[in-house]
Amino acid sequence: MNRRSQIRVLAGIITAVIALSGCDIRVEVKRPFATKQVTAYDRDDTKKTELTCVYRADMPSIPFVDVEQYLDLVYCEDADYTLTGSGNRYRVFGKNKNTGKIGKSLLIDTADDTLTFDGYNGFVVGKSDGTVADYVQMTDESTDEDPVLTYDLSRYDIDIVAQRGHVYMPLSTLSDILNNSLTYADTIDGNIYLTREDSFTSDPTEYVADLEKTYYDTLERSADVAEFSYDELCFVLDNLYGSPGRARSQEFVRSLSSIGLDETLEQGKVIDGIDLKQIKQYLTSTSKAEYAQGLFMLDNLLYDGGHTFLSYSFYNTLSNDAHWDQTEFSAGYLEEFGHDRKINTTLYKLSRLCLQDCYLGDTLIEMRDKGFGPPEKTWNGDHEESVASLYVFGNTAVFSFDEFTDDVLIASSGEKPFNEALEYASEKNCENFILDLSTNGGGSDQTMGYILSMIYGQDAPYYRLDVDTGFHRLDVFTADKNLDGIIDEEDEKVRYDFNYAIMISKYSFSCANALPNLAHEKGVPLLGCATSGGACNVSTFALPGQCNSYSLSSTLLITDSAYQSVDPGIEPDYRMLTVSEDGTVTGTLYDPDELISTLDRHYGKEIFSSLR
Repeated sequence: MNRRSQIRVLAGIITAVIALSGCDIRVEVKRPFATKQVTAYDRDDTKKTELTCVYRADMPSIPFVDVEQYLDLVYCEDADYTLTGSGNRYRVFGKNKNTGKIGKSLLIDTADDTLTFDGYNGFVVGKSDGTVADYVQMTDESTDEDPVLTYDLSRYDIDIVAQRGHVYMPLSTLSDILNNSLTYADTIDGNIYLTREDSFTSDPTEYVADLEKTYYDTLERSADVAEFSYDELCFVLDNLYGSPGRARSQEFVRSLSSIGLDETLEQGKVIDGIDLKQIKQYLTSTSKAEYAQGLFMLDNLLYDGGHTFLSYSFYNTLSNDAHWDQTEFSAGYLEEFGHDRKINTTLYKLSRLCLQDCYLGDTLIEMRDKGFGPPEKTWNGDHEESVASLYVFGNTAVFSFDEFTDDVLIASSGEKPFNEALEYASEKNCENFILDLSTNGGGSDQTMGYILSMIYGQDAPYYRLDVDTGFHRLDVFTADKNLDGIIDEEDEKVRYDFNYAIMISKYSFSCANALPNLAHEKGVPLLGCATSGGACNVSTFALPGQCNSYSLSSTLLITDSAYQSVDPGIEPDYRMLTVSEDGTVTGTLYDPDELISTLDRHYGKEIFSSLR
């Protein structure tokens, strides 16, 4: 009998004895804990603070962080959190420093190891609840009652500890549950490092990334890290995963939803040539190479186009041939994976899944370059990478960009590509303005909301459904249309009365799928072929001591105004592109004459007054 089973049997015996005695007494199993002050680095090595942590004797590598201190650190710019209570029951709530608004409470039971939000969406107060860009504001206008949500951590042998009026939880668990904080935490060499997401990327800073490289110096990880990481991964996939319809193995996803990760793996089935029990063997191994292999196997089953990517850090390092001979990798990695990535079948299969989408994107870009010719205007990033391009053909302008990033709106150079493109098209007396999302794989919903607001000529709605609680969430985007840093009445003067249209393809994913769905409800015609889907908002997590942040399709699902998922994608009004099963692409989407004649016919028959 393993340690977890022994504890659960003991707990069952204690519960039974108490029940027979007729006493309503709950017993909290006490374990020895050591207290330590731990340095927490926020973004880099210049901003740091000390957090009080406790460590379980049998888990010396896993910090249990002071809940109140951690909340104050994460939300320090806008909120102050307070913990009250005693014994086994505690309450945590936040107050917005600017408005005085009191948020909903988190109720903590340290005997049952449960967390209950009496209003999950209202727990976070302040800007850090989702608005991370200055150029657009998100206002929650939901009418549903804020859902009560309970997490039972005891199912995963995850402790909540109370000591001298303070409550402590494993850092990873608290960070994962608060994934809507747009912050995730990891431990490296005994210190805590916070990575703050901007409106597009969750990649760690260069400072943290350099520290994480040392992870590959050795092949082994400690037993307590291996055990807890598996428990934490089970908790995340059981409770925080949105089970998207795009996931490659729906059989595996249905089993996760029904019985959870651990029982699914214990069943020992073989799905798509992948042995589920072997996944567990690898995920619980102290060998980092075997652990990586387990994540690769999971990703082969859960691949959904890019939102879910558990092996992201390992994949980016180990699948790049240029890294194989670098001295920082131990011989164990090279022995496990080999210089030729085809030797590792699972990694090779995952690479093929990722590359299929890349090949399609490359093909479409080549077709656009050939059909459109050189752009009339271009905008580049810091490293001379293309941010956006503008093509003008007679009465029609086409604004093309391949990612929804801040740079599309405000580049580091100070240029404002999207607004400058609108203004340039207006000066050229263009009647049609086409948004080319045919080679766009998604990105920031903040950027998406800004562009929607400009197309609408008014505030734009953003509909989402929490598939876990059934909560209907309605946010409204209000844009700083003149990009002067202030949202005010001056923004109402910015308006462009174009006939708008959107180019889409099988490559259009995530925000490049959501925006066409939402714009189409306002009468904007779609040109091309059906989008690829991708409707779950992405959450970022980090397993303890793994230097392995990963992304997951969350339980928050992007929908249309009827709260129906947009995950299946959307069909075009005008089919101008065909992608066959073998990847062959044909069509007239990148023929300027066809685009112009299509839009002239469309808007000649019916002008949508809501867009004028």
